[in-house]
Amino acid sequence: MEIFSLILIIGALVVVVPMAIRVFRDRDDR
Repeated sequence: MEIFSLILIIGALVVVVPMAIRVFRDRDDR
């Protein structure tokens, strides 16, 4: 079902976005 894939995409974003933000802040600090 589309709803299931939608939940998977949202879950992946929730995990990836915070990691990307950390990497960006790390580079900015240096």
